[in-house]
Amino acid sequence: EASGPEDGGKVKSLGVDPASGGFNESVLAIRKGWAITELQCFQSNDTMEIVRRVVALHQRHQFDWIQIDAVGVGAGPFHRLRELNLPVRPFNGGSSAPGSDSSGEIEFLNARAWSWWFVRELFHPYGAAKISIPNDPILLSQLAVATYRRTQHGKLQIEGKEEIERRLRKLNPDTTVSTSPDRADAVVLAFADPGSDFENAYSILMGSQAPPEMLQSRTPQQVALQQAAFEAERDRIAVERERKARPKHQQLNDLMFRNAKHNSPDPWWK
Repeated sequence: EASGPEDGGKVKSLGVDPASGGFNESVLAIRKGWAITELQCFQSNDTMEIVRRVVALHQRHQFDWIQIDAVGVGAGPFHRLRELNLPVRPFNGGSSAPGSDSSGEIEFLNARAWSWWFVRELFHPYGAAKISIPNDPILLSQLAVATYRRTQHGKLQIEGKEEIERRLRKLNPDTTVSTSPDRADAVVLAFADPGSDFENAYSILMGSQAPPEMLQSRTPQQVALQQAAFEAERDRIAVERERKARPKHQQLNDLMFRNAKHNSPDPWWK
């Protein structure tokens, strides 16, 4: 049974991003509650090697669900894990987004954009969820370097892996090191749960529906910051609604002005 944000602190899951070959890494991200407790990274796209590692981790941790990028090289491991009756879910980043953002205002081009944006919301600095990830420089750079843009139809799109790889290569010119965002993708797969109801995710993460003991532990400064964040989000939603209500030609003018003003797309985490 899928777990919603209100009990996300109890979830045990595994994100699996198989390598596409070369120096790229296959990555297994172990999630317990709101924390990524371990990353297993290895340079192999061998189906049985990936399956063996996943089975061993499941025997040790008994995951609620295992989510694997099942497109391309990931198809083999997915089908084998399903044959073994593990609680495995296929993820296809190019498929339709399972929903909008937590405010209900932002629509996504595909499931990949939705999943990255959902994890972005989990990292909200004033949220009630206590997100924790390893202090891994490679993981942090992969998460931070990705950008987003709007399509001509207003849907949010995370830039492609090729664009991310080019930017990461500029940061690290060593050609023997992978520049594919494998670690970031595995973390996203471990957190993003398309089977859950995230309608109230924002209010839960921001504290209005957080566990009582968490609310009682907030300092006056934290309460003030959360209130300010609520008001900022309310204003953002109001502006977005007003924009959508405008005639299409005015929306296009807004888009052209924004593209002229900002020469580069916005980082996904801002």
